Amino acid sequence: MPTKRRPRERHQRRSYSDAVIRYLETGVRKGPGVLQLFPYDRREVWCDLREQLLAEWVSEHPGTRPFAWWTYDAPEPLGEGESQVQYLTRLGLMDANERRRLDAETSPIEAA
Repeated sequence: MPTKRRPRERHQRRSYSDAVIRYLETGVRKGPGVLQLFPYDRREVWCDLREQLLAEWVSEHPGTRPFAWWTYDAPEPLGEGESQVQYLTRLGLMDANERRRLDAETSPIEAA
């Protein structure tokens, strides 16, 4: 007799250790849970947390992207001698908010 199946959410939010989050942000593989992640698991964790981590990263580090973005989402490799800001600008990957924040952080403060 057939059973009625319930659709599962595609990406269920799970909690991950600080070490796993740090790995996605920086590529550092130290701490609980990181070494147990196989490459396909890392991609799955990144997909699960991408939106939140990317927003937080860009807010704190405008003009850059976290390690996992470069590993899984970058449309092409960073060019020889090209900075992250140049890369993101060339490919149109920074929105106006990020550009404004970057400009504000890099502009010299005018003396009053």
